[in-house]
Amino acid sequence: KMFDCLPLASVLDESIFCVHGGIPMPTNKDGELDSRLEDIRKIPCPIDIHPPEPEPSCTAAEAKEELYNRLAFSLLWADPAESSQEPSLEDTKHGFAENSRGGGTVVFGNKAVNSFLDTYKLKFIMRAHEATASGVAVCKSAKVLTVFSTSKDHGCGGDAKCGCILVDTNRIHAINRDSKQSQGENMKYIQENQTSNWPSI
Repeated sequence: KMFDCLPLASVLDESIFCVHGGIPMPTNKDGELDSRLEDIRKIPCPIDIHPPEPEPSCTAAEAKEELYNRLAFSLLWADPAESSQEPSLEDTKHGFAENSRGGGTVVFGNKAVNSFLDTYKLKFIMRAHEATASGVAVCKSAKVLTVFSTSKDHGCGGDAKCGCILVDTNRIHAINRDSKQSQGENMKYIQENQTSNWPSI
């Protein structure tokens, strides 16, 4: 029950969008301003989240409820697109596509990331949801950071590390830990740069 009442997303230092899954598709109609952050702030808490309905015909109240559900569902379960998907995503309207995970989830590509960050004057998207062997993974021109905070296997092998991120004013420190490391080695900085100077990956 406690998790049902936690925020679905947060903006850190006015520059980092923090979320479990990813960014949602735009909710505005053609000609309207992008209102995703404003709509995210209006999501009821707690909310009963379920796979989105395929554009059902419903009342205005039901439509608003489904809008919030779609937003919440993507915030929890969306993923960055694989590099092999990027060419096809560039031809889409917003840079989103159906996720191979199924269940109504989506993937977001470079086009979607750049549009979201530019619209809200943000620099990074920090997320979890996907296991990564190094504990921290970087993609989408180093604008999306995936942090996996357990070193348990999850399909990444016995040498998988857990990761965490320390945001210190204008620096981002990515820290990972191997369960086999000694006490003196238990924290390792694998990235330390000005937030405006992350390498292009």
